Formats: sequence, structure tokens, C-alpha cells
Amino acid sequence: MQEQLAEGVALIASAMRSGRSLLQAIQFSADELEPSLGATFRRLVDRTELGDPMDEAIDAWAAEIGGPDARLVAGVLKLQRRTGGSLSTTLEDLAGTLRSRRSATREIDSLTAQARLSATVLGLLPIGFFLFLSLVAREDLEAAYEAPAGVAAIGLGFALQGAAYLWIRGLLRVEP
Repeated sequence: MQEQLAEGVALIASAMRSGRSLLQAIQFSADELEPSLGATFRRLVDRTELGDPMDEAIDAWAAEIGGPDARLVAGVLKLQRRTGGSLSTTLEDLAGTLRSRRSATREIDSLTAQARLSATVLGLLPIGFFLFLSLVAREDLEAAYEAPAGVAAIGLGFALQGAAYLWIRGLLRVEP
């Protein structure tokens, strides 16, 4: 739904530019979009037609969609209802902003893909090596299995490996 949100906002803007009201434009967008996002717009229209205040219906819609982009759209719609102005122009600019944000997110994902793969390989490599040694040099590792210090060292090694993997993944996390 996040991918379709910019298209939905652009459809609302074009419908408003053709003379429709905000509610009619949202209904038009609901009819034209894929079922997943279109159904949420339809529920927004249904809520307002059943008597819910528009701001509450918009908040419920944003909560249903989730994510920062939906909150941004809801904020723009509610702000425009309070202050007035050319909503169609604002929504066209917002659609461009949402497309830019999606593009930046995809670019960040592609730029960090190699680092994420490296983190996974580096996280699994010591475990794979340990399993390989368990098969090839079983007699040498049996001494470690029988001694309390050996078991503690193996456990500590796995714990440190897990912590390093989580640390690397945390370094690669990019907040939206």
C-alpha cells in the first residue's frame, strides 16, 4: 500500500482539479486504485457518509495504512481542511514528495544490500566452520565438550558471534 500511496494522492489531486470535492475525489481514487489501497479509501468515504467527522475518518485511515507516508498525507488533508487553500496543488506536490521518498528508500536498500549480505555471511561463517570442525576433527572437539571451560568457551563464542551479528545489522539499519 505504501507504494501505491503516491498514485492515490495524485489521483485525488487530479479529481479535485477537475472540480470534484475532496470526498468525491477520494471516492474516485478508491474506484481507480488496486483493491488493497482502494478499499481503505472506500472505508474512509463510508465513515464520513455514516456521520463520522472527516478528521476522525482521516485519522482512522492513517492508522489503518500505518507508516510515516500515511501520517503525512493525513496531516496535509487535515491541515488543508482547517486552513484552506489549493488542495489539488498541495496534493500534487505531496505525491511528488512521496515518490521521491520511495525512490530514496529503494536506493538506500540497494546501496546497503552488499553490506547486509556481508553481515549475514560473516555471521554464519564461524558457525559453519565450527560445524565443519565437529565433523572433521571430532576427537579434538570432544575434549572441549567434556571440560566445563570448553563448554563455557563454546557458549561464549556463540554468544559473542550473535552479539556481533546484531551489532552489524544495527549499524546497517536506516531509519525512515
